[in-house]
Amino acid sequence: MGTAERVSTALPLRWTQRDRIAGLLCGLLITLAWFVALGYAPNLFWISPVVPWALCVLTVSSAIYLHRKLEAATEMAAQSKSELANGMAVALS
Repeated sequence: MGTAERVSTALPLRWTQRDRIAGLLCGLLITLAWFVALGYAPNLFWISPVVPWALCVLTVSSAIYLHRKLEAATEMAAQSKSELANGMAVALS
């Protein structure tokens, strides 16, 4: 869910950019998957202690991966906007 929230505040990115859409969809789908698994298949988590821990590690690692991709895309968008603004300032002077 934190990934989906971070996507909504990535202001330099357009809503049509792939990284922003992927982060939003993955964040929402992972959250929905946890709700469904905990609501309808709680016995899945009692099979072995490894199962819930593995799912937690998978969730956190995917959130970190998506966050890093989103940060890189945000930095690139911010740099291109600042370079464009600098180019316009030079052209106007």
